[in-house]
Amino acid sequence: MSVLLLSSLWIGAAKADEPQGIQVTIQVLDAATGAPIPTASVGLVEGEDRYRVNHETGQWIGSGLYRADGSELVFVRDAEIAIEVLAPGYEQRRISHTVHKRRNTVEVELQQVQIDTSSSLEGVRINFKHDKLLD
Repeated sequence: MSVLLLSSLWIGAAKADEPQGIQVTIQVLDAATGAPIPTASVGLVEGEDRYRVNHETGQWIGSGLYRADGSELVFVRDAEIAIEVLAPGYEQRRISHTVHKRRNTVEVELQQVQIDTSSSLEGVRINFKHDKLLD
């Protein structure tokens, strides 16, 4: 019983020593309507992972993100973070935000992609960031 209690105390102490990041909220909105974009995702510009926003509010809330090498970037005061915001049918945006002690809500407005459907798209190749090109 005492071993279980000691191990529980040790685990609690380890969690208390872990760095706590400052919460940042990214609000993704349609530039034309001001409505939340439920299909948007956010991530670090240099990272590979993308995180979906809440489908009702269009918000992503977190205190850190993962870099391409798998290490975590914990948001700390005065840190400059570069965020990439994506959504199907919208132009992607890259933003920069300086983390403050409080009030870290960033509104990002995305423009819808304008597609000219009057001409033929035959032979047009659309590449995405993580596509592997095959010849």
